[in-house]
Amino acid sequence: NVLLTSVAVYFPLFLVLILLYETLRPRVPHVYAPENHADYPEAKQRKFLGWVPFLWRIDEAQVAEKCGLDAWVLLRFMKMGRKVALLCVLCSLALFPMYFFTAAVFEAQEQEKQRHHLSQLLPGGRGNNASVAALTSMVMIMFDEQVNATNGTSDILSSDGKVKLDVVDRLTIANVGKDDWRLYFTVLVAYMISVYVMRLLLNEYTVYRKRRHEFLMRKHPQQYSVVISDLPQAQRRPQTLQAYMDFLFPNSVHSVYIGVECAELEELLDKRQELVYHLYSANVKLAEAKAKAGEHDVIKRPKALIGRRFFGLCGGGKDVDAVDHYTEEMQKLESEIVRVRDEILQRHGEVAKDKKFDGWPSLG
Repeated sequence: NVLLTSVAVYFPLFLVLILLYETLRPRVPHVYAPENHADYPEAKQRKFLGWVPFLWRIDEAQVAEKCGLDAWVLLRFMKMGRKVALLCVLCSLALFPMYFFTAAVFEAQEQEKQRHHLSQLLPGGRGNNASVAALTSMVMIMFDEQVNATNGTSDILSSDGKVKLDVVDRLTIANVGKDDWRLYFTVLVAYMISVYVMRLLLNEYTVYRKRRHEFLMRKHPQQYSVVISDLPQAQRRPQTLQAYMDFLFPNSVHSVYIGVECAELEELLDKRQELVYHLYSANVKLAEAKAKAGEHDVIKRPKALIGRRFFGLCGGGKDVDAVDHYTEEMQKLESEIVRVRDEILQRHGEVAKDKKFDGWPSLG
C-alpha cells in the first residue's frame, strides 16, 4: 500500500525533525531566537512546542510595528498560501470519489467476468482435437482485442480479475478514461482555483498599499537613509550639506555622504587590477627563470605579445619584455587614474590643495 508506506516513512522522519528542533532551540538561542521583539517570556520559550500557541495568537499589527513591513508581507503571504492549500484540499476531497469510482474499473471487471464465462463455454484444452483448441484460442484473442479497442481498461486488472491499481493510484486523474465526463470537473476546479488565487492577490495588494501608506505617513518613519537627488551646486559638498541638514532637522542627521559619478574611474581601476595580475605573473616567471639559470647562463625573461589585430587572426604584433611593458603600462594608468580622480573632486569642490596623492601600494 503506497499510502501506508509513505506514512510509515515520512511521519517518523517528521517526528525526529520536530524533536531535534525542540532540542536545539533552547540550547542555541542565537540561531533560533536571536531577538525577542514580542517580549516572549524566557521561561515559556523553553517549554516543548510553547511557541506554537504564542505565534498563533500574534497580531499582524504587532508584526508590522516590531519587525517592519518585510516581515508583515511574509506573514501575509504565508497566510494566503494556507488559504490556497485549504481550497485545494477541499477540491481534492470532492474529486477523489470521482476518480476512485470510475466506469472504467467496473467495465473492466464486467468484461473479465464475460471472458471467464466464455472460456468455460468453449471446449478448449479438452481432448486431442487441435481444430477445436485453435478455434477457442482465436475467439479469446478476438475478445481481448475488442476489450482493448473499447476503452483500454483491461490493463488495470490482474489475472484473477481483481483491480491491480493501488488505492492511491485510483485517487489520481490517471484512473479516468478518455472522454470521461469527470474531466470537465477537473478543468472547472482548475479555473476556480486560479480565479480564487487572483482574487487573493488583488486583496493582498489593496491591504499592502493601505498599510504602506500608513507606514510612510508616520511622524517618525523607520527609514534610516534618505536619498536626495538634483542637489544645487552650492550644496554639493559634505560640510555644506551637513550644516543645511542640521539646520532643517536639528540633532537628527547622523552623517551625509555625496555620491559622485565615477564610472570612468571604476573602469580604469578594473584595467589596473588586470595589469596587476599580468605584472605579478611576469615577475613570477622571471623569478623562476633566475632560479633555473646558472651563474653564467643567460636569463630568459618572459615575453608579452602586443599589437595583435582581431585576436591574432590577421597576424601582426611583436614580442616585448613582459615585466618592463607591464610596469610602464602601470605607471601610465596610475597617472590617468590620478587625473580622473582630481577631475571628479574638482567638480564637487572637494580638492584639497595641500594634499598630495602618494601613489598606489607596491606589489611587494
